[in-house]
Amino acid sequence: MSAQRFRLAVVYITLRRTTTAEFEAFLSLVYPTELGVLPNPDENGWRNILSFASTCGSTALITTALAGLDAYLQPIEKVLLGDKLGIPALTKQGVREVCIRTAPPTFNEGRELGLENVVSVAILRGKTQCYRLNRASALTEALLQETLASGTPTWLRLLHARSYHRMRTGRLGVLVVR
Repeated sequence: MSAQRFRLAVVYITLRRTTTAEFEAFLSLVYPTELGVLPNPDENGWRNILSFASTCGSTALITTALAGLDAYLQPIEKVLLGDKLGIPALTKQGVREVCIRTAPPTFNEGRELGLENVVSVAILRGKTQCYRLNRASALTEALLQETLASGTPTWLRLLHARSYHRMRTGRLGVLVVR
């Protein structure tokens, strides 16, 4: 029998959008300093792991990082971080928490959230009244998904365009949409 040659394929992965801190946080999970003892990262460590996981697209690592970060993040931060890293599950969780709390978003929170997210929250709170006592279940997953997927409604884009025209010209012009 002749000896067969095996070729080893070497695959290099370039992580251009990953910082050293994010990669080190990931390595601390994979290679703990003490065998059998998982590290317990702080908030910044979990954020680095989440950022690394979203860059790589590792759903298991994203789930692990979200579980670790859950105790640290406020609802507004969840929406912003979910939007920034492209993690719809985190965005939905944050929007749900903002909707079901008793107090509506403050002006500062509204500025942070941005127009689309504020409108989504207002629509969901108006449709479901989920912020009232024992009404949180009215905000279903399907309704949340549908509202977030629809984006900014046409009427709001038109209203914004008119406001922008008025701001630039000092008068209300006629907006013709074709």
